[in-house]
Amino acid sequence: MPPVLIQGSLSHPPPGPGIVGFTWPKPPPRAVYDLGRPPKMGGWEVKNGEIYAHFDALNGALHDTGRVLGIARQISGVTIRDIRARSVGRLINIRGMGACLKDSLIEDVRGDELLRGLINITGDSSGLVIRRATGRGLAPDPAAGQTPMQIGISISGTAHDILIEDVRFEQMGQRREAGKYWNSDGLTIEGEAYNITINRAVFLNCTDGGVDIKGRNITLGDLRAERCRRNFRFWSSITAARLTSITPSKSDPANAGTTAQVWVQGNNTTPPTIVIEHLMVRAEDATPILTIENGSAQVVVKSHDIQVPAGTPLVRGGAPGNRIEWGPQGAPKL
Repeated sequence: MPPVLIQGSLSHPPPGPGIVGFTWPKPPPRAVYDLGRPPKMGGWEVKNGEIYAHFDALNGALHDTGRVLGIARQISGVTIRDIRARSVGRLINIRGMGACLKDSLIEDVRGDELLRGLINITGDSSGLVIRRATGRGLAPDPAAGQTPMQIGISISGTAHDILIEDVRFEQMGQRREAGKYWNSDGLTIEGEAYNITINRAVFLNCTDGGVDIKGRNITLGDLRAERCRRNFRFWSSITAARLTSITPSKSDPANAGTTAQVWVQGNNTTPPTIVIEHLMVRAEDATPILTIENGSAQVVVKSHDIQVPAGTPLVRGGAPGNRIEWGPQGAPKL
């Protein structure tokens, strides 16, 4: 197993911009490391090849919690940039009573062989910009039995007013026993989070959703999902400028359930409204274009470019209250 890298184990803010990074041959003990003295060359720098971390304008307490850069209380005004990490649990993890990150920027961060994901945002975090973040999950070992769920970016709690743009996540995966539900998404927004915008994002080869959204007032720009079990998964109303869905698939036939291009959780009492300005779909099989489960939904596709095998169903499931509109082009002729 490659070394576990912990980025930015800070117990006190440095006097100015700096670089910190630590590498252990195995997961370190839980601890807070006091970097009270800068190294001899000046600044705050411990290098390990091309793996490094860079923090600016730090005014809070960042500490390591075993395998992550952890935020354990409310901090604000932080810029976290230029991070490369390999074989960490999560690179940035907000957790604990009252913990949140406000009015901060995370940009140019990358994680490879991630065990749990790249960024976990919880609590009442707000005023965040996440830009140019990329992550690749550690491929589940078929011989290892059940493996932890991986999520590229996870947003929960009452997190709000967040902009995410120019991100890419792939191979977020989980392995379980045959016939059981395998989770893991490229990006997840839970139900109490709100006012979140996502622009220019790509999600590839996830064992569940490329995007899984339950939050409120969610706006999507140009998003692409490819070869995830359910490329786009919507539990609540959303507005999207452009969605591109390519050949949903399961990484392993033991993963239970069906695949989906665009999946919607219906509701007969308050049907969600899904508005897509342009939908592009490509497929190698006859996976339905829309899958609506457990109730009715309103789906408006204003324009489309759909190239799939002949006979592919437009809609699977749903209820009599479904309302599907296909814009001036009319319904695709499949």
